Amino acid sequence: MQGPVIEAISHEMIFVRHPLLKLHTVFYLKPRKQLIFIKEMAGKCGKFETGEPFDYPALTDEVILELINLFDRKESLLSLYHLFSLHNGSLLDLQQFKEIVWLLNKHNLILDCRNFTGFLGGIGRLNFS
Repeated sequence: MQGPVIEAISHEMIFVRHPLLKLHTVFYLKPRKQLIFIKEMAGKCGKFETGEPFDYPALTDEVILELINLFDRKESLLSLYHLFSLHNGSLLDLQQFKEIVWLLNKHNLILDCRNFTGFLGGIGRLNFS
């Protein structure tokens, strides 16, 4: 999964968990090479699922959840990659990590901070206005 969208993700970017979306669980169906997210949107009735083709056999449901939970920190993508690698060794290289970030963003589990105004919009840079 390479391309201009993945290449546009820089090391300095900051992603955060979607504030209105609750992730209930993740299922990585390795034989089917598919990742399933069970989610619930604030104000909506009931859970729903989204899925994606996914072929990272070294990962488990628990490691994927751990990776998603890293985005509670409001740190740069590179910092989060180093944290992930510290706990999980070389399960993913940086390019693979960015591919998973793109996938999580595509499924609205994490959001690019540049989309926010106010406090979140100023993370990682000085704002004197």
